[in-house]
Amino acid sequence: MLAFAGAALVGRERIRIGRLEWGLLGSFAALSFWIAASAIWSDNQSASLLEGERAVVYLSGLAAILLVAERPAIIQLIGGIVGAVMLVCGYSLALRAFDSNALDPAEGDLLYKPIGYANALGILAAIAIVLAVGLMLAVQTRLARALLLGSLAIFFPALYLTSSRGGWVALAAGLVVFVWCLYGTCAGRC
Repeated sequence: MLAFAGAALVGRERIRIGRLEWGLLGSFAALSFWIAASAIWSDNQSASLLEGERAVVYLSGLAAILLVAERPAIIQLIGGIVGAVMLVCGYSLALRAFDSNALDPAEGDLLYKPIGYANALGILAAIAIVLAVGLMLAVQTRLARALLLGSLAIFFPALYLTSSRGGWVALAAGLVVFVWCLYGTCAGRC
């Protein structure tokens, strides 16, 4: 991902990233540095460094998306993310419906597969709900809107069956930011 970001920096004559995107990238870089720096005071330095490495992977993915993806392709990128999360949540729901050995000693009857952690699956479903709702306003065709509306029939049960409080909080926060971007002070910039 860093190679893609670097190629975009070198190969493009002009990089079209606004202050909001640079702020997001800088904030995420500061968070990644903070996570890696926590190894200094951590009891488990190797685990802290591993989390720092994981944060750098997320940072490089964000940089690649911001530097490589053109503005018109953002809708297709977000549609791909919604589709991928729909496959993950749909697979999880199918496992629950058709697998009699779906219970786990740690997770109990929560929906957690294939990710392995119910809260992570719930937060992923919540993010996809916000993205799908946003895409419904952005796409032009009725078929695309119908498909996005149908994806909610997979995301909401997945979120509910994870019993993820973090997922519900993420959904509420995402919808508040979404409404703020539509009608608030940042309307037109988001």
